[in-house]
Amino acid sequence: MKRSGSWLALGFLWLAAACSSSTSAPGPQPGEQVEILAFRASPTTIAAGQEAILSWEVKNAAGIEIRAGEAVVAQGNSTEGTTTVAPEETTTYRLVATGHDGTSVERETTVVVEAQEGLPTVSLTADRDAINFGESVRLQWHTEDATHVVIRGRDGVLVDTTDELSGERTDSPSLTTVYELEATGPGGDAGASVKVRVDPAIENFHAVVEGPVAVGAEVEIVWTTRGALSLEITTPEGGAYVVPEGDREQGRATLAVGASGRFTLVATRGEGVKEAELTVEVGDAPKIVDFAASAPAVNMGGGSLTFSWTTERATSVALAVNGAPVDLGSRSPAADSIELTLRGAATVVLTAANAVGTVDRTLEIPEVALPVIAAFAATPARVGAGETFSLSWSTTGAHAVSLTRDGQPVEADPAGTTARIEQQLDADARYTLRATNLAGTFVTRELVVTVGAPTIHSFEADQVRYRPGAPVVLSWNVSGGSELKVLDAAKAEVEGCTVTEPSGLKAGTCYFGAPARPGANEYELQVTNGVGQTSTRKAIVDIVDGPAIERFVASAVRASVGDELSFSWTISPDLEGKTPALHLADDLGNDVDLSGVDVLEGTATHRLGHSGNRTFTLTASTPDATATAAVQIEVVSLPVIANLTVAPASVQPGETIAIAWSMSGASSAAIHLIDGGQDSTIYEVPEELLSLGSYHVPAPSGAGERIYRLVAANDLGAEVSQERTVVVELPPSIFSFTADRMTVARGEEVTLEWQATGTPVLAPLVDTAPRELGTTFVDIDGTGELLMMRSCGPGASDADDDGCATFTFPSGFAFPFDGALRNEARAVVNGFLSFDTVTAPGATSLNQRELPNRSVSYVHLSPFWSDLTLDSYEGGRILRELRHGPQGDHLVIQWSHMYDWDDLSYDSDFNFQVVLWPNGAFDFRYGMMRGDKIWEGKADGYEAVMGYQNMAGSRGAVVKPYGERFDYDDGLGGRSWRFLEESQAPNGTRTVTLDQTTTFTLCVDPPTGRQCESLTIEVE
Repeated sequence: MKRSGSWLALGFLWLAAACSSSTSAPGPQPGEQVEILAFRASPTTIAAGQEAILSWEVKNAAGIEIRAGEAVVAQGNSTEGTTTVAPEETTTYRLVATGHDGTSVERETTVVVEAQEGLPTVSLTADRDAINFGESVRLQWHTEDATHVVIRGRDGVLVDTTDELSGERTDSPSLTTVYELEATGPGGDAGASVKVRVDPAIENFHAVVEGPVAVGAEVEIVWTTRGALSLEITTPEGGAYVVPEGDREQGRATLAVGASGRFTLVATRGEGVKEAELTVEVGDAPKIVDFAASAPAVNMGGGSLTFSWTTERATSVALAVNGAPVDLGSRSPAADSIELTLRGAATVVLTAANAVGTVDRTLEIPEVALPVIAAFAATPARVGAGETFSLSWSTTGAHAVSLTRDGQPVEADPAGTTARIEQQLDADARYTLRATNLAGTFVTRELVVTVGAPTIHSFEADQVRYRPGAPVVLSWNVSGGSELKVLDAAKAEVEGCTVTEPSGLKAGTCYFGAPARPGANEYELQVTNGVGQTSTRKAIVDIVDGPAIERFVASAVRASVGDELSFSWTISPDLEGKTPALHLADDLGNDVDLSGVDVLEGTATHRLGHSGNRTFTLTASTPDATATAAVQIEVVSLPVIANLTVAPASVQPGETIAIAWSMSGASSAAIHLIDGGQDSTIYEVPEELLSLGSYHVPAPSGAGERIYRLVAANDLGAEVSQERTVVVELPPSIFSFTADRMTVARGEEVTLEWQATGTPVLAPLVDTAPRELGTTFVDIDGTGELLMMRSCGPGASDADDDGCATFTFPSGFAFPFDGALRNEARAVVNGFLSFDTVTAPGATSLNQRELPNRSVSYVHLSPFWSDLTLDSYEGGRILRELRHGPQGDHLVIQWSHMYDWDDLSYDSDFNFQVVLWPNGAFDFRYGMMRGDKIWEGKADGYEAVMGYQNMAGSRGAVVKPYGERFDYDDGLGGRSWRFLEESQAPNGTRTVTLDQTTTFTLCVDPPTGRQCESLTIEVE
């Protein structure tokens, strides 16, 4: 369907305006005039019904308009463009270009419409309607009834021919181009056109960034383009960057990322526009929600604080103290904590990070002094019900204080580190003052305020007796009261002995002269509180003119049995100057030795021997008068340790030692460990276990004797003790295993040396006689693998009589024998084992002979080499089994229910084993060994060869010589011997002569299982 020219023109101009709006062509400058650079029609002559293309190019125009008469054909603001028209008659088109200053210029072009017949038929096509800058387009044309063809492009004539009236041509336009074909023929001219748009090319557009970035962060944008006349980078958030001309083909810029993370590159070349888009991953930076310390300060000299944090979106956190990093281990970045020891004031920085960025939070931790409660007192400390009293305190280094009464808070200013408050009580109360510094460290002090009448703790004279007129000193110690007075026997106040000042109420003294008349004088102390309650106490002042005991004291009022106590006194003679005689004894009649003491000013010592409340009385006598004075002594008995056990007496390091006791009379006790002369307390016995208890302790690590001592004390600290000795033995262990050389010549000696604990065993020692082990036979008849027997070779009888079974050892097990590791063996019915699996002995060769013997070098281990037979119907068989134990894996080969070939009654039943150890040692073990009725001695090995020899038959050892029998009442059954292994001293040496390369193994057997060390000595 044919479109109208005016619709096409308006539509195209709108598109051109839209495309050109993003061009970066420079705008008009002040003073520049609008100018029409080109305005033409192509072709200028058409037949009715054909189309023509109007094209224009203007400069400094704000807008253009194309009119045909009064009709507007096209309008817009593009500086260049084309539009298609199809006039039905000759039409003149006027282009009006309006400048930015409002002025306008015009230009006209005419399209002639001819009505002709026989015009040429033409077509012009392009293989693409748009190409990228630098690419080529292929034009094809076809004409009929034409004699001359001209094709014009933007840069001029492309084809001008009378020969190639139809054809094709390739062109590489640099700008959008309208190709116009004019064909001339006998009937006139005809034309056709095709438009090819040239777009810029975007070859590369990317951001140089790793991971997500934050909104607002700057990233580097890189681009490569071809043919762009303007280049701009925009974001959905309104950001725009116009690329300078010199950077259009290749460049980079640092631009801020918007919330979307998208960037759009817009490249424009005339009508051609290309866009490319990239998106940068946008994320949020981490956030530290909380970072706090368990206290806002640290104590002077340092201390431990716990730092905790909570973050959002953090993939890692780091902590630094005064710039030094802290190892956080595997702690969570999201929420976690760590305890740090600070040496003083510190700056602690938490850094949270993710791929977007990092954030910091800082805590300043100051150093503060420890809190001290310098004073805390109640005045008075005992009050009447409802009586007002004051609490006062002073502190240093405290940030806050709190006060409680019987656990309940008392209103007080928390910042009042020094304060005084008033209180009233109806009942006794306990006050607790707590002072806390900024580091959270606190101290407390308690005091109890009691309610009731004043309490008189003491009221006494400084002497028991006074001379007439001598100064008397009365002293008191009271709790509570607001007034204190002393009354004489006549109830008159004693001058100078009335006190109302709080400082003198609690403890004080007053002075007056003693009466002139001898005798006892009574004085009364009265103390009254603020609510009228009064308490009294009396003191007797004795006036004497005979001898007077002015002072009699003991060095302690409580002491333990066995303590030495000293008594001292001051005595005045009577008024006539006579010196009295002295006597001192306790209430049980035990005298204190006073020989040689000073009578008037003396001291005597006495060792306490009886517990209980003892009264010691001092008597001073003259012919005319006697004076006495007494002191009370509480004599405390010593504790009694009835029993102390420490078990076991011999242990290994780490094993548990049990200590148990029973005792009486102890107020405290402790267990001491004496180790190498060092005495240390390892356990304080709790009160509930003082009579009967126990304690378990791991044995120390070092070897040697340890002393465990129980020390019990009474409440005065007098001690008794008992002790027990424990021997600590190190578990078997190998510290070193060496040789004086690792390579020797054949027949030379080598010395092995070792250091170990326990009883190490050394193997193989070829010149060592076997050692008897004891009952170690473990029957494998129900668990072992049956070995299939075959006849041993030419001349041998059947498998039951002269049978052999060649077998390989289980995977992973090898037996070192005679300088080589053996992985297979041959078991022979006649009771021996061979490591020669190639030689096939005949029947005669299977007969037993003395060992060692070169003629039977294929016999190697013979636990019971004799003429034996097995009967499978009677349970006869040979088996093997790899077993596991504390001494390691070992291979057992067992001959079960064998009988003697001469035993026609089948009464004999022999069961024996060879046990191979990985260190080269081997055992002969014997189970039930029963001979026949004719000769029971065969069960004792009378005809059997029991021993071994090397592969050459040149060296070996036997349990007993061939032909001898054991003098055992119970035969061989239950006995065993070990070859090539010998027990050694813990530290020792062994010199051996070698004729072949040998691997020596030293083993010990701790509770955890056998441990071994090996040395291989090469023989050259």
